[in-house]
Amino acid sequence: MPIRIVEDVKGLKKSLEDFADKDVILVDTAGRPSHDSSYLNRLREMLKACNSVNVYLLLSATSDREHLMRVSSNFSLLDYDHLIFTKVDECQRFGSLLDVIERVRKPIEYITNGQNVPQDIHRVSSEFVARLITRNHIH
Repeated sequence: MPIRIVEDVKGLKKSLEDFADKDVILVDTAGRPSHDSSYLNRLREMLKACNSVNVYLLLSATSDREHLMRVSSNFSLLDYDHLIFTKVDECQRFGSLLDVIERVRKPIEYITNGQNVPQDIHRVSSEFVARLITRNHIH
């Protein structure tokens, strides 16, 4: 997978143009704390400058409920469109995912269930998510 490091709006726009022929472009942000409002405001301005991008919030399914709620709330400043839950293969309980979904009112579009990118990134349906939560396992 091609990787590009950008630090400003100009670099982000250029990268999005360069990768315009790709089906999906993943933009990973620096691992900053979700309570860093200065960073979140800069990130929000960068995203606003890039028209028609879908913003996904990635959350680890292995995190406890309180952490998931805090992070999803802090990142709401970015007005994200969808959720992605990672490390689903490592998770023992999925009820906290439902709590997050109910609170943020955003759909889960993808899950990851392994270390291989992009093979372990899976688009999911609401039916899949419901089965995951009620049966408490992936399959």
